[in-house]
Amino acid sequence: MIKRKKIVHVSYYFHPEMGYDINLIGKHHSRDFDYVIITSNILDPWNTSAQEIKEKDFEFEEKFNVKIIRCSSMTPFNKHSVYMKRLRKTILAHTPDLVFFHGVEAYTYYFTLLTLPKNIKIFADTHTLRSQFKDMGFMGNIVFSFFKKIVVPRINKRPNAFFYTAPENKDMLTEDFGFDPQLIEDNEISVDHSVFYPKPADKSLIPGLKQQLTIGYVGKFDSHKEPHLIIEALKKMDLKQSINLLLIGPRDEKYMNKSWNEDGLNLRISVFHKGSVKNTELADYYSLFDFLVIPKFNSLSSLDIQACAKPLIMENDATNALRCKKGGVLYKSNNIDDLARVITKLIEDDTLRESLSKHGWEYVKENYNYLSKLKRIENMY
Repeated sequence: MIKRKKIVHVSYYFHPEMGYDINLIGKHHSRDFDYVIITSNILDPWNTSAQEIKEKDFEFEEKFNVKIIRCSSMTPFNKHSVYMKRLRKTILAHTPDLVFFHGVEAYTYYFTLLTLPKNIKIFADTHTLRSQFKDMGFMGNIVFSFFKKIVVPRINKRPNAFFYTAPENKDMLTEDFGFDPQLIEDNEISVDHSVFYPKPADKSLIPGLKQQLTIGYVGKFDSHKEPHLIIEALKKMDLKQSINLLLIGPRDEKYMNKSWNEDGLNLRISVFHKGSVKNTELADYYSLFDFLVIPKFNSLSSLDIQACAKPLIMENDATNALRCKKGGVLYKSNNIDDLARVITKLIEDDTLRESLSKHGWEYVKENYNYLSKLKRIENMY
């Protein structure tokens, strides 16, 4: 009997109902391999309880033949600095043939990366983009210096593969991180088209939603995503028609108290709020929009939105320019007046919205199919 390879995926955050690449790997992986996901027990990003996540983990395990292990963890500096206790010991307990580290630059992996037995192959990726990389702070720079000078040279000597998730961080892996260019592979963020596709709008999902143009935002309400910029842009606009403003996603209370203020919005705008929705239900909610606005940085959902044939607005940078090549409009970074101009243009130009919807869907369908990428990666195992 041929021994089945055991693949361990390590990610410092994991929620079974999200749509990140580790979720897609778990969902669509080949049954020729045994899959284990090792993650932290930090649940802050999702405002869920330990019991709830335990039940959701079990459902995911049963449905997709995956084992999920949660390490006792802490966040000593901030929510992005997760430290997973006894990570190396937990990995070795599962006798893996290969370990795939998601977000390779995370300091919680350093000791494990340096000390894993050489018979275990290492795969890793990064989601970090230059817009996130340039403001790490004093401690962040010290930690990253250790990673680049000590960790990277050691693991460059092993038979590994390191994956970029956007063309922008392909260059970062070599120029900023110092990985051997011969070890760099493509795993660009893509779409699960079995979940995200055009659907008819079911307005009963949002009670009271009016029969008029609907714009808005889906995602986290926090100081990183800054969706309040949409509110500030709308206050600058001279609306000539009534619209719905639909806002969906989990709220960070501190951010909302500091930055969110709907006072002074045009009376033509009807505002609707909804909390988090499951990843498997997002396409139903995207169907309600005529277009969406993601005002800051990058978002994995930008491709999912276009796969549902919805145009979107994002700020101008290299990654957004590529992902929104056919289905989006970019505004000048940190320029509220330009954001207001672009929102106005999409509200008033029906033909432009229809064109972006059609061509964005075609572009994403042709170029961003996750299943084909996963098959290629599994062939490398």
